[in-house]
Amino acid sequence: TLSFASKAYAEPFFMQNTLTCDDADKVLSIVKDKHNETLIWMGEITPDIFQSLWVNQEKQSWTIIVVNKALSKACLVSTGVGFADFMSQLGKAI
Repeated sequence: TLSFASKAYAEPFFMQNTLTCDDADKVLSIVKDKHNETLIWMGEITPDIFQSLWVNQEKQSWTIIVVNKALSKACLVSTGVGFADFMSQLGKAI
């Protein structure tokens, strides 16, 4: 469940997102082989749980995955098409 606060009222609201999970090797294979996405960022949540961002620059597709290394399981958090690369803007006024 995600919680967001509205700037105007500062009252939180909730969104639910159903996660698709499977063996980590299977999920990663779909992202890498089927969608030709490349890992560009990974962050540690706990010593065994990592979240990662995968992108295909050419097709402008992206996938966010969470991996539980201890269980060898992975879940698709979200996927989409279209993004802006703000990393290329580092050091410049946006």
